[in-house]
Amino acid sequence: MASRYALTEMRPASAAPGSEEPPGLEPLAARKLRALSEIGSIVVSGADYEQVLADVIEKIAGLLHAHGGGVMLYDAEAGALVTQQPAFGLSPELVNEYRVSLSDGGNAASVFVTGEPYVTNDARHDPRVIRRFAVRHAITRLLTVPLRIEGQSIGVFHAIDKVDGDFDADDLELMTAIAPQLAVIVHSAMIMRQLREHERQLERVLELHDEFTDMLLRGEGAHPLLARLSQLVDLPVLLLDATGAVTATSAEADELAGHEPLLREAADDWGEHDRVRTLRLDDARSLVAVRVNVGADTLGFLVAAHAHDADTAEDVRVLEQASVLFALDIVRARELDAVRGRLEDDIVEHLLAASAPEEAASLLRRLHVPVAERYRCAVLELRPGERLAALSSQFQTLIARLQRELRARLAQEAPHAVVVEHAHALWIVLPETPDDPAFRDDALPRAIGGLRAGIAEADFVVGVGTSVAEPLELKRSSEEAGIAAAVARRVGTRRPVLLYEELGVYGLLAQPAGGEEMRRFVETVLGPLAAYDTEHDSGWTEFLETLVQTNFRVTNAAALAGCHINTAKYRVARIEELLGRDFQSAADRFAIQLALEIRTLGAILDA
Repeated sequence: MASRYALTEMRPASAAPGSEEPPGLEPLAARKLRALSEIGSIVVSGADYEQVLADVIEKIAGLLHAHGGGVMLYDAEAGALVTQQPAFGLSPELVNEYRVSLSDGGNAASVFVTGEPYVTNDARHDPRVIRRFAVRHAITRLLTVPLRIEGQSIGVFHAIDKVDGDFDADDLELMTAIAPQLAVIVHSAMIMRQLREHERQLERVLELHDEFTDMLLRGEGAHPLLARLSQLVDLPVLLLDATGAVTATSAEADELAGHEPLLREAADDWGEHDRVRTLRLDDARSLVAVRVNVGADTLGFLVAAHAHDADTAEDVRVLEQASVLFALDIVRARELDAVRGRLEDDIVEHLLAASAPEEAASLLRRLHVPVAERYRCAVLELRPGERLAALSSQFQTLIARLQRELRARLAQEAPHAVVVEHAHALWIVLPETPDDPAFRDDALPRAIGGLRAGIAEADFVVGVGTSVAEPLELKRSSEEAGIAAAVARRVGTRRPVLLYEELGVYGLLAQPAGGEEMRRFVETVLGPLAAYDTEHDSGWTEFLETLVQTNFRVTNAAALAGCHINTAKYRVARIEELLGRDFQSAADRFAIQLALEIRTLGAILDA
């Protein structure tokens, strides 16, 4: 397996006291006995991995009178033999160069694959040795043995440059004899390193769990949790909702939020059993995403940015542990939102059924709507796409996201506006005060226009009712908003919002019109002019009737009304301004004529 390493030079060790050749044994046998004894004296437990390898190299250098040595272990993922620290006296900056792919061949690869040791005393000219390594590191003599555990090769050991001559058959036999013991020591040290690393990771995860649990109990929320997680993994981190939309970022991750389309696409394609996915971001970075879930219900995703060549295993484990805690926070936030949503929904139900002004005003205050001169009600109706079934968990997630984003946008455009989920739609109250004209400044159209640009999962329509003076009249405004939304849905308008007063006669056609709807239509079309007449005793409504009788010919209307043509032109301009109508528009003319006819009919019936 691959390892990070720095390399040190090893010198031959002098013979230890009592290591002289025992009497009656051949020199090679004595060397074998001493080698097995000295190698066996290396204790693995508790020792640092690099220190074990350093001890091994020092012992073997002493036994062979070699200049140094090194261990190369096989990394199955890379398909290469990778040098372990320390080895060969190489400097740390050269460490990444000293690795050999099995496909490249060479002495190390051959010994690893065949299990046969090899020795050469002319490494720079030996065709089995990769020449660039021999030349660059000034290696002349090389002895290589395989390291095998239960018949399985795990790597090789190199001894280099015997100080007092060439490596000979005795040296090769000696290394072959101790290679099995050497393999066990190296393998054990590697396992001990992995165990210590796992212990360290476990301690880190437990520390994360304890700290995050404390933060959750304090109710600190997603943003502080995400900031702390980013510190722990030393990476920018994002939190996405179930649709892939960014809901929170660490301080360093704002730039990553710009890749939201990629994240949404990944969330949409996420397999039911996928836990972790890697997404290529650009030439240098990848995004590692971990699912945040409770059972089969996906709540969102944790995403961190990594360099392409980074080892992500440990950070993924931290993200996976953190995902459990984020799931708890998301569930807690959902429950709080659900409770608040149910309360708001009940308040809206009572408000729309209220019969007393005091009751309506009290309910409006409970929704935190400030007392205002006038109010408007708007309705946002979501139209889910084919893959997003109404009332599904993803649909509910999208509704919640729309509510959250619309609140954020209106907080800048109309700070006193209130957005409540009601009957699977968003119910919006826009109070109009002298210092916050809200809708008169096109706050809602601007907010909706920006919201539509960021939503790809579903389409929606927004209808707006007329302005009302009392909270009790919000029921009427909400009904008008529903009618406007229904018309927008049927005709397929792409406008951000559709106002009820813009419907004209179509407001009557969109519903079974009774007396109340007709009176409301007349009020909508002619109300501002009637109010002006009452305030100024002007009689301009009668002049408008005259104008209609003459088919909007100003000269004829002036003659019938007995006024100067300039006076008639002035009245026409002011009436257009008061009513918000254009007398050159056939639709506006028809609406005015119909409203006057209904008004006249009502007067006759009431007489």
